[in-house]
This record gives sequence, C-alpha cells and structure tokens, in this order.
Amino acid sequence: LVLARPVVQRQVVAFFLVLLLAWLLPAPLGRLLQRLSDRSTAKPGTWQRRLWRWTLALEYLMFPVLGIIFSQVAVAGFDSRGWHAGLLERLVPIFWLFLAYRIIGSVMLATLEQETFRRYHRRFVLPVFYILVAIFLTTGLRGTFPVSEIELFTVLDTPLTLRSIATSIVIFYLFLALSWILNDVLERYVLPRTQADPGVANTILVSSHYTVIAVGIVAALGALGFNLGALAFVLGGLSIGIGFGLQELVAN
Repeated sequence: LVLARPVVQRQVVAFFLVLLLAWLLPAPLGRLLQRLSDRSTAKPGTWQRRLWRWTLALEYLMFPVLGIIFSQVAVAGFDSRGWHAGLLERLVPIFWLFLAYRIIGSVMLATLEQETFRRYHRRFVLPVFYILVAIFLTTGLRGTFPVSEIELFTVLDTPLTLRSIATSIVIFYLFLALSWILNDVLERYVLPRTQADPGVANTILVSSHYTVIAVGIVAALGALGFNLGALAFVLGGLSIGIGFGLQELVAN
C-alpha cells in the first residue's frame, strides 16, 4: 500500500539511482588513478608508492562520498519541484554510516597487520556496521514500512516478529563478541603473566568462552519472549551434573 503511492515511488527510485551512480562512477576513476600512480613499478618509500596508497584510500572512500553528494542533490531537486522528500532524507544518513565504516576500516588497515585487520574487521567492525544500519532502518522507517512488527510465526505460544528475532540475534552477537574480547585479553595479557600450565590455560579459555556464550543464549531467548523459568530449572540441574563431572578437573 505504501509503495503504491507515487510520492513514495519517486523517492525510492531516486534513492536507487543515487546508489547506482555512486557504485558505478568510482570504477573508471579508480582505474585512471591507478594508472597515474604507476603501481606496478613503484618501490616502497617512493612518491609513486605513496601516491598509490592515497589512490587506494581515495577509491575506498569514493562510494559513500559520492552517495552523500548525489543524495543531497536529489533532495534539493525534490525541494525545488515541491515534491515530498522526507523518505529520501531519512535514507541519506546511511551513506554517512558507510563513510564512517570506511574511514575506520582505512585507519585499521593502515595501523594493523593484514591478518589482524581481517580478523577484527570480520568479527567486530563489519557486524557492528550491519547492526547500526538495521537499527537505523527499523527506527527511521517504522512509520513508512512497519514490517518489523509483523508476526512471522509462533513458537511455544510465543509470537515472533522480525524485530524480536533481530534483537535476539544482536544480543547473542554482543555476547559472542564479548567472549572473543575476553579470550584475547586472557590469552595475550593475563595468562602469560601467571606462568600457568598450557593445559590449565586452555581450560580457562574454553570455560570462559562457553560460559559467556551460554549466558548470551539465555539472554537471546529472553529477548524472543520465551519464558525462561523452565529453562533456568533445566540449566540448574545441568550445571549440577557438569559440576560433579568436572570436579576432578577443577581439583587438578
């Protein structure tokens, strides 16, 4: 019903045109800049090499920058014709989020080793960017496209909506990221100073990792709206059984 309105159709078409132009234009410009920098013969420390690195940084930031410029031009064009541009204006900050994401990625790429950059980018930066975009879309477009409130299905008499599922996934990811950070801190800074036995250190790492994940699972199920009373009873009995089974390991 919303998309059938011409005022909405114009804004959606304009936004996708902005996306298309911002995505296509950097390709030929990037190839031209790479030719000018002569990256194939540039040696480390030379001005050609520095020009090539700046070329890569410029090409990396070009898509969000062009998106911001073209979207502002589109909004100004809508205003000059007297058309409504409220939906288009609410979509413009996506390019600002993407620009911030690209800037953070550029700084990390310049300061970290490539393998470290890939690991932190894959585990933290990229998921956080997706989460922020999802939060922005669900809050900014709630009045226009209220799809997050639609009940998808029911599990154990609990209706699940797109919002509750997304919230549950985000909560579980935050606990998962917390477990990664905790393991890195323990492995890099805490355990090496304690001179702990490798077997004991590995046990501490694994136990802390799965403890945080278990708490994250419970929190995610709570965000879905499930009654955690029965689950807490089962987990209590299970923890007692695990305690008896691991008492020898703990003693050692």
